[in-house]
Amino acid sequence: MRIRTFIQYFLLFLLAPSLAFGLTLQITWNANSETDLAGYKVYIGSTAPGIYGTPRDVGNATICNITGIKDMTTYYVVVTAYDAAGNESGFSTEVFTVVPDMTSPSAPGIKLN
Repeated sequence: MRIRTFIQYFLLFLLAPSLAFGLTLQITWNANSETDLAGYKVYIGSTAPGIYGTPRDVGNATICNITGIKDMTTYYVVVTAYDAAGNESGFSTEVFTVVPDMTSPSAPGIKLN
């Protein structure tokens, strides 16, 4: 079984602020067209390029929402595809995003003379 590294051509990051739950990182990719595709795994890390935590198995979805994102942090992401026999592709091309400072500045002080 051969799983193509199709994912390397398209990963998209969307960063969505949420007042109730912090920040969410949304990752999307193009679907794999192989007939025995069983799903995808998303690997994310914030330490350094090539260092990831435990993958998230997202099944056949081509979107993954990562919650608990922290501002002023760089996140590195790769995606793999796997088949029904459990064979997993190599990593897609790594992509990264730098989450900006999302903290609102303090209100300026006003003095009346």
